[in-house]
Amino acid sequence: SFDWTPTKLTNFNFRFANSPQETTRGFTSGYNSKLYSARLQHELRRNLLANVRFSYTDNDYESNGVDPIALTDTGVIRAGFGMSYLFNRNVSLSGGFIYEDQDANAKEFEYSNTRWFLTLGLEL
Repeated sequence: SFDWTPTKLTNFNFRFANSPQETTRGFTSGYNSKLYSARLQHELRRNLLANVRFSYTDNDYESNGVDPIALTDTGVIRAGFGMSYLFNRNVSLSGGFIYEDQDANAKEFEYSNTRWFLTLGLEL
């Protein structure tokens, strides 16, 4: 993870993660996941933050060669934007939009969706 703060109000976060994962999919022992992500956050007001984010995940599945529809790899793109309002140090309200699209070597594992979200954050 790499954070860059060009001004006191703006922050860029770049992240890379590479990790083995388990799966519930039959005929495969798991997969290796590589995540690349970037996020820009800007403080519009002292308690109002705006952000945009993008990520790409590359999943390589380990197959035993028995499954006729072997899932060998997927690529997932996520993009979104959002805003957060900070009521105080412990309470925040966040909302935004996320688009997600998965491409796979087997068509039955491809999808795309869009989500709007609203989150109340409480910290102790």
